[in-house]
Amino acid sequence: MKAIISIVWSLYLFHSTTGYYTLGPEVIVNRGFESEFNGDWYASNCQIARVNAEPYEGQWSASVTNRGANWAGISQNVQVTRGRYYYLRAVIRYTNDRQGALWDQADAMVAVVRGDGSTYYAAFGSLVQLRQELGWEQIGGDIRIPDTDITSARVYFQSSNASRNYELDSVSMREIIEDPQHDTNIDADININRKGTVGLSVRVTAPIEPSDLRIEVTQKSRPFAFGSAIVADRISSTDGSNQAYQNFYYNNFEWATMENAMKWRQMEWTKGNINYARPEAALDILNQRGIPVRGHCVSWGVLQYVPSWLQTMTGPEVRTEVTTRINGVVDRFRGRLVHWDTNNEDLHGFFFQEKTGNSNILTEIFQETRDVDGNAKLFVNEYAVVRESKHTVALANQARRLRAQGIDAHVGAQGHFNTGYLPPPGVLQRRLDTLAEAGGEVWITELDVDQPDVNERATQYENALKIFYGHPAVRGVIVWGFWDQAHWKPNASLADGPNCEPNAAGLAWNRLVKQDWITNETFAVVDTDDIITFDAFHGDYDLTVKENGNVIKTQSLTVSEGSSFTLIEVDVP
Repeated sequence: MKAIISIVWSLYLFHSTTGYYTLGPEVIVNRGFESEFNGDWYASNCQIARVNAEPYEGQWSASVTNRGANWAGISQNVQVTRGRYYYLRAVIRYTNDRQGALWDQADAMVAVVRGDGSTYYAAFGSLVQLRQELGWEQIGGDIRIPDTDITSARVYFQSSNASRNYELDSVSMREIIEDPQHDTNIDADININRKGTVGLSVRVTAPIEPSDLRIEVTQKSRPFAFGSAIVADRISSTDGSNQAYQNFYYNNFEWATMENAMKWRQMEWTKGNINYARPEAALDILNQRGIPVRGHCVSWGVLQYVPSWLQTMTGPEVRTEVTTRINGVVDRFRGRLVHWDTNNEDLHGFFFQEKTGNSNILTEIFQETRDVDGNAKLFVNEYAVVRESKHTVALANQARRLRAQGIDAHVGAQGHFNTGYLPPPGVLQRRLDTLAEAGGEVWITELDVDQPDVNERATQYENALKIFYGHPAVRGVIVWGFWDQAHWKPNASLADGPNCEPNAAGLAWNRLVKQDWITNETFAVVDTDDIITFDAFHGDYDLTVKENGNVIKTQSLTVSEGSSFTLIEVDVP
């Protein structure tokens, strides 16, 4: 595990020097505990010591024992500036088990004493499933210091159970400094990461006047996914009542996730009575149209979303039912879904772990899903990882552990932004960087911006989409619905009213996805041996040669991801 985390840190250092932010000077003193405690680290209701038994890096780490309360732990006073964001990263491990406990949560905390004497407490990040067997685990995230007078601030590390002892190493805390040119940088990143240069080598060998020729390049598809959650019954409806819904979907989106129809509870309200017909009807239509579909979800451990009949079963019975579910739904749709969200929101719902007493059941669910459909990409899928950073590091850890076990796991970051919750570009990029460090793909799987002011909503959607599209690790963005009359958050809609008309947010989406981020060009030919050079978004294209408006030649071309230059020969007979 140590080698894996070392690679992650090198990525972290790389990302910190590029993009929409920089990291300020180091705030922590004696960050690796290589020096004696001398006015830097101190004990808060516990005992601390420097130990040299298998530190994460260097020769020493800090040991924390005899904790007198959940909040007790090693602390350091820090100098911070009001209203600023700070990013903290460390590694932590438990050094003892607790009888009968699957795990205990660990938190990297800050306590800020305001000028009025009140104290603001916040978690940089939490590890909700930390246990001794995992060894060193990354912990951290970012917080915003209150924009008020500040008397003092301290960083500390706590565990939800006072009996837990832990070791700490490699603590770093630095300000996230926004680049004032971030708008320019975002546009530049989109061009760098989503475009390639194309050269058309045009040779006119027939007795044709070059000035009579035009070459049209029209984009057909792209590798980046822009999609939406859909209501299965509305997509499969044939009576005309959902025509406006269908039209808006097909005109604006290229991928799909069924919002509810594939969830275990909805598919199997009563044991053994599985409703395959509902998702299958929609899937048939989407497959016929060539629209890739994400499977959501194999299981979901948040109690209210667990089938009620499953909740009353014994641990062994539940474990058997999990395998039955995988062998049923994953096999049924094998080859027809490109992704599966596996145990949805595993950092928020622990039904399967607690019922079976198996803290590693997530790995088993991934393994069994992979064994049934080895071609579908498998995802951990979570919230509070881009809107805020409470679980960002924990989710990256989860994906990293799965990948270390030979499972090709990827990261699904839901992206539910409440009013006023869209963070600054640099902070949002820093969170994406953390997710990217896991090594797999990053997808924004359930994007919505809940904002009553539709014009402000449009601005926030556009700002978020640009950052996501510009980040090299992000491979797709799926919005969690689009119509105010079929949306779990109507104030996040892209279309309103009985006719599903685009609102300002929907117009912004269409402009970006269907106009600004598509390459359609027409070029004049000036010589019998001409080179036409242009930048184009990655994807597949039709190339059409016209003489005085009449088509005389067609061919295809592809601008591949990772290619800096694509040369296409166009011979005009």
